[in-house]
Amino acid sequence: RIIILDFRRVSEMDATGVRLLQVLARGIATSGRQLLLAHVTADNDHGRFIAAIGGRHLFSSALCFTDTDAALEW
Repeated sequence: RIIILDFRRVSEMDATGVRLLQVLARGIATSGRQLLLAHVTADNDHGRFIAAIGGRHLFSSALCFTDTDAALEW
């Protein structure tokens, strides 16, 4: 029911990766599951990049957490 993607060791992303992440998030949401993104927040490097290339709506379909422990606790 819950899928956690941990971005702690992700050193960089590109537009294609963000696009695939958006498609994944929509698919997970429509199947009644919840996507959690660890180490992705609106104010860290990953979050700023996602927002800069037009992926802001990803933040409305996935829950973002500062670290993996916070995602697991949720």
